Amino acid sequence: TFNGVAATSIVVNGAGTSLTGTTPAGTAGNATVAVTTPGGTTTVPGGYTYALPGPTITFLSPNAGPTSGGTAFTIGGTNLTGASVTFNGVAATSIVVNGDGLSLTGITPPGPAGNMPVVVTTPNGSAAAPSGYTYS
Repeated sequence: TFNGVAATSIVVNGAGTSLTGTTPAGTAGNATVAVTTPGGTTTVPGGYTYALPGPTITFLSPNAGPTSGGTAFTIGGTNLTGASVTFNGVAATSIVVNGDGLSLTGITPPGPAGNMPVVVTTPNGSAAAPSGYTYS
């Protein structure tokens, strides 16, 4: 069990020395893992850590602006809490994430002319905007 919730698809090897299975859903953080057999129950040292999913990006608006930067932008997606944003590796400024982590706003940095990658990074991973940002 993980915090008292049963794992599924448990398979024990022939020697009875290891098992595999599928974790149940859980909340972010450490979970106590207990293994129960006819001989008793023991806990797994260190337990198991559930991590929050990484960010996703569903839109970037606007997706173009001047090479001088300074354009206000909005990114929509999921799991954006704690995000930083880069345009072609240069940090955007004034990043504000809304309370539910579904959108953020900021100001573009200067950049060279052309289409550049936009990357959102959180403590749980990174995501790239599908079409990038075009400086002109």
